[in-house]
Amino acid sequence: METSTVKELIGSNADLRSELEDYVTSYVDWVEKNVPSHLRNAFGIGIVSDNRFGTYYGFWNEANDCYTSTGKSWYVGNDFNCRVQGSTPPEMRAFAKAIPDFIERGLAALEAENKELSELLSKKVHFD
Repeated sequence: METSTVKELIGSNADLRSELEDYVTSYVDWVEKNVPSHLRNAFGIGIVSDNRFGTYYGFWNEANDCYTSTGKSWYVGNDFNCRVQGSTPPEMRAFAKAIPDFIERGLAALEAENKELSELLSKKVHFD
């Protein structure tokens, strides 16, 4: 195999991994902005806690049985004692494959809540 072919494959792979990270990040941001906070878990999105950095939203990482941030690990304010754990391309790939299932589950949860609230409000007591 020629060096130019190897370089092309590596570059293509890097571009695809970057696009995957953008896709997962966009999904996390969309859920955070559009879904009520108590239903975000049904969409596979939850709060990631870091003892130094605080909390932020991340995606469900099946491999580690927790929520994690998208992309590479990073340091807060260039403090090497303050590392925020990221995710690997295989972890993001596994989540991206599951996004349609998470959307289906999340929409079912929204529909159930809407039905429950509609029934509750149809029997409300009027205070005049």
